[in-house]
Amino acid sequence: MAKAATITADLSARTVTRTARGPRSRYVAVAPLETGGVQYELKPAAYKMIERQAREGHELASIASSLGMCAETFRQIRKRDPQAVAAIEVGRAELGDELTALLLTMARKGNVTAAIWLDKTRRNVDAGRPIEGARTVVNQQFNINLPAPRDRDEYLRLVTGQAVDDR
Repeated sequence: MAKAATITADLSARTVTRTARGPRSRYVAVAPLETGGVQYELKPAAYKMIERQAREGHELASIASSLGMCAETFRQIRKRDPQAVAAIEVGRAELGDELTALLLTMARKGNVTAAIWLDKTRRNVDAGRPIEGARTVVNQQFNINLPAPRDRDEYLRLVTGQAVDDR
């Protein structure tokens, strides 16, 4: 059970220290540019962290946050740093290998769902695509709009083509 929050009268006890913004120096070096800006460069520890988090299934935005930067900055780094992209690919490949091994273990124990899923993913079978040679059923919908009900005299005038007298 969570501990109930208590509010004290002392303001200094209630103040939360601000967290630092910007890149984490353990993973990112800041290099000044001639134009006056800065450019982030990843350190070797960053590549290991990126690979580890990709292996754990983290999204790119979460990895960027762990590096102390926004997702857009991390995207810019990946554009110019092939080693960062390689770290992500290696981590994701290791995650894929682990999941494949788990599914294969379950399939060998008789889990049919795991076997089907593993087969579809390994062969890139799309469940939404029609199977070749199978009969395709086309479902069509027809809408029939009926006119509003009319009285007998109005209907006869409409059918016989007589002019309607609106006096």
